[in-house]
Amino acid sequence: TACKNDKKQKTEDASLSVVGGSVATRALYDQFFKSVASLQISGSHFCGGTLIAKNLVMTAAHCLADFPASSITRQIQVVLGSNSINSRVGAEVFSVASYQIDSRYSARSNRYDLAMITLKGESTFTPASLNSDRNLPAVGATTYVAGWGLTQEEGTRSTTIKYAPLNVVSNTVCANTYGNNIFSGNICAYANGADACQGDSG
Repeated sequence: TACKNDKKQKTEDASLSVVGGSVATRALYDQFFKSVASLQISGSHFCGGTLIAKNLVMTAAHCLADFPASSITRQIQVVLGSNSINSRVGAEVFSVASYQIDSRYSARSNRYDLAMITLKGESTFTPASLNSDRNLPAVGATTYVAGWGLTQEEGTRSTTIKYAPLNVVSNTVCANTYGNNIFSGNICAYANGADACQGDSG
């Protein structure tokens, strides 16, 4: 069952997993998903993120927007290097030195839903490569979503990171389904029976 409502929930409840995906083995995780971070508060996963520099994690603005600034820097931890949110064996755990939410972010439309977290310290893991080609990914290309979110709508969270292949569709096709909530900066992707869900944000 796809996640029918993957819109922003109250952040504290946004324990966003991949619907209809596959559990990533440790070897697969080490090869492809080690730059995927778990954002946690009081040891509980609530959103994901991506290591894009040794001390910088990109996530969704809505993951942080409802927290008081002091809670973000004092209570949120960024965990890298473990495919299980129940284990920190081999993981790196960082506090938040600072963060920045895109000034153009609109909670009403989810436009510019982007935030950056600067870590207290530097990760030893290889950051994800950023794509700078506006033509990629091309329509029809296979992309992947990964996370520890719900495995079905109103279901349970995956304790081990899951992933699912999705095919890129044009924003025009996407807008025919989602209406005015699709913008030029969005990338739309689809697969029958697979989706991101609450907890996969970021």
